[in-house]
Amino acid sequence: MQKYNSFDKTDVPIVFNTYQCYLKDATKRVKMDVRRAKKGEFHFAAKLVRGAYMVAENGRAEVSFIPSPLAL
Repeated sequence: MQKYNSFDKTDVPIVFNTYQCYLKDATKRVKMDVRRAKKGEFHFAAKLVRGAYMVAENGRAEVSFIPSPLAL
């Protein structure tokens, strides 16, 4: 993202990150990336999505015997 969204290369973001908002750590990930963008002096851009991989994520956790990553 930093390579393409650098303040000195563009006035608007070119690359967007996608955040799966049903995951427990979604808020933490967004905050971390916003801080990284400020420090790295590049535009932060995001798409917030819900439910795209909920069934797969829950199934993976179940067969791996790990806690579900879903924020339900």
